[in-house]
Amino acid sequence: MSDESRKNILLIGGSVFVGKTIAEYLLREGSQVTLLNRGTHPISGTRQLIADRNVPEEVQRAALGADAHYDAIIDTSAFNGEQTRIAWEALSSKTDHWLHLSSASVYSDANDNLPNEQAAIGGADVWGSYGRDKSACDSFLQAQTSGPAVTIFRPPYIYGPGNNHDRETFIWSRALRGRPVLIPSGGKTQIQFVHAKDLAAAFVRALGRDFKHKVAVYNIGTSERFSLREWVSGLCAIAKAKDIGVCVGQNASKYSPRQYFPFRDFQCVVDVTRIGAELGWKPTFGFTLGFENTLAAYDLDFLKAKPIETAIEDEILKLIS
Repeated sequence: MSDESRKNILLIGGSVFVGKTIAEYLLREGSQVTLLNRGTHPISGTRQLIADRNVPEEVQRAALGADAHYDAIIDTSAFNGEQTRIAWEALSSKTDHWLHLSSASVYSDANDNLPNEQAAIGGADVWGSYGRDKSACDSFLQAQTSGPAVTIFRPPYIYGPGNNHDRETFIWSRALRGRPVLIPSGGKTQIQFVHAKDLAAAFVRALGRDFKHKVAVYNIGTSERFSLREWVSGLCAIAKAKDIGVCVGQNASKYSPRQYFPFRDFQCVVDVTRIGAELGWKPTFGFTLGFENTLAAYDLDFLKAKPIETAIEDEILKLIS
């Protein structure tokens, strides 16, 4: 990479999983990366600005130590509108391009649809405050009439090595010890994924996008969609374990699916046409390659011995036995 093409990036977050993956991807691409976070998980090769993003005075103080200008500011850790506002007011004057990690949970009614980027946001009720708060981040950024151009990414479920959410590991830790995985209702609910490295690649690709639109919003994920049942079966096959998925039907109706399964019994899929057409992005990792890559990052003995909470699962198993 030539000196002229090297990017100077400020990344808000960068402590774990997605933020860390993006930081490491940028470093491999030859960019200079400054992290703004609480400083609890430093990343080699980056510069560090320490602040609690919930405290305006700390973010303003960190901004004084920041560079005068960044090619882009990437925010991976804003979970509500106030966090976005605090960061924007302190830092937006230091860049011409603000990139934000949003979520498919912002769409207000996606259970029977495949929402595109023009669909209404506000968060469906099933997502609770998470969907509403992430929507508030997007709404704030989309309302800005001055300042840097804005790019927003809305992924469904993110996976990959280092995932700090117990999702694929939830399945593998049971499959590898032969324990049943209970699947909500009939297991037909549709879900969609994007590998963390493919998400990082999209952020890098967006750094050079045409700014003819002040705000650009992109759903991002593979075009593959799976039922909950298919996802469990696929992960068992990748781990070379017996398929131990059991659809509970109505037998577990008194329990929330999140009490015994990694996902809600609610469709999480989006239309990903636009990102390919406008950014030329396409995923490197399909289902098999992506989850094989993820499983390879774990010690199988660790997954077999990983502590798991099974009390509610045992109660449900009694009901369906």
